[in-house]
Amino acid sequence: MVRRVRLGVRNQQSGRIAGFVYCDLESWNKSELIITAVDDGKKLITGLYVPHISASRSLLQVLFGCKYPEIDFTRGSLSDF
Repeated sequence: MVRRVRLGVRNQQSGRIAGFVYCDLESWNKSELIITAVDDGKKLITGLYVPHISASRSLLQVLFGCKYPEIDFTRGSLSDF
């Protein structure tokens, strides 16, 4: 089991949560933010390694189906899976 930080992904146009990204807890503590999984409410995709949040914007657009996805850093929670 891996400890991860779960962060919401908000659709900037509607203001609604489109899903969640999961970041490796160790990288979170080092402020590197490595995304290791995403959940759009229909499916959970694991095995990702996205080391820079700016490089992952287009990935989030495809995965969550919204033009302007924004990660909400203010409400992180711990998750195990």
